[in-house]
Amino acid sequence: MFLAILILSALVGLYFTGLFGLATAKSDNSIVDIGWGIGFVLVAWWSYLLFADGLIQQALVTVLVTLWGLRLSGHIYERNRGKEEDWRYKRWREDWGKWFLLRSFFQIYILQGLLLLTVSLPVIFINTTQVAVNSWLLSLGVAIWVIGFGFEVLADYHLRDHITNNRDGLLTDGVWSLTRHPNYFGEATLWWGIGAMAIASAQALTSPLWWWLLGPITITILVRYVSGVPILEKKYADNDEFQKYAKTTPIFVPWPKSTVKQEGK
Repeated sequence: MFLAILILSALVGLYFTGLFGLATAKSDNSIVDIGWGIGFVLVAWWSYLLFADGLIQQALVTVLVTLWGLRLSGHIYERNRGKEEDWRYKRWREDWGKWFLLRSFFQIYILQGLLLLTVSLPVIFINTTQVAVNSWLLSLGVAIWVIGFGFEVLADYHLRDHITNNRDGLLTDGVWSLTRHPNYFGEATLWWGIGAMAIASAQALTSPLWWWLLGPITITILVRYVSGVPILEKKYADNDEFQKYAKTTPIFVPWPKSTVKQEGK
């Protein structure tokens, strides 16, 4: 597997360098957001075509990652089409000044490449390991993936419908009534499903099982505590309607509306 990671690291590096070149030519680093999901699809297929042995779990995880990655990239493309560069990247363009290109390359593209590889570890493991699989653990992993994918799809659908129909105020119904960030919860959950699929294969080996959970652990920390939830919570910190919504709706893990203790307060 070490050789596979080296080869995939080189391919991912080339991919993100290409994205950097395209974004620089267009003066729009929002391109990297579209490329995020596609990058996972490429890693899944590279690892499958180069190292897989045609086992059911290998084909299954590759298909599931493809469904998720292409849908996510397509959704972000439609959301960003015709719009200016995302406000985060525009702010960094101003703050970084003459160092913008160098810092963009390493802090946006290379960093995302490293994160993508880390999150993809269970996929790489499955596609480079030829062992018998535990069928009930594999089924459990797929079920968890379906729940997470469903949450993410419904969250994006409800939000798009809310915006398209120019509905006033915050979106607080559907899956958005169960958690303030159902799309991020769904993304983290589906990767825990893939982690369970990796354990379904790893249980036949002597290596520590927790190693193959680095992927879901990383994406959960990333969306919950770094680049996802905290940014949006900060954005709406002074919005009274959002603060009222936050009092009855959990921040991440879904739960029926109730009096919710504010996390991080």
